[in-house]
Amino acid sequence: MRAIHAIADAPSGQANVTLNKQAFRLGGWCGAGMLSQDEAESALDQAARQRNIPSREARDTIRSGITAGLKRPIQARHVGG
Repeated sequence: MRAIHAIADAPSGQANVTLNKQAFRLGGWCGAGMLSQDEAESALDQAARQRNIPSREARDTIRSGITAGLKRPIQARHVGG
């Protein structure tokens, strides 16, 4: 999953900001029905643990980002016609 790589590769001092951005992005997928919220939270939590983001901080960031993303589901793009 691209989100995990983005968090793992975030510059020093930017891991939590990146976690938030990726949580928002995956929340949009969840809102569109393309990914379950449990799957998104699990993947983000795993990435946060690998980056040594404190668990409470990670949990709050993931919850906040996904909640915001759920309010803005992604729109499917149609290619061709």
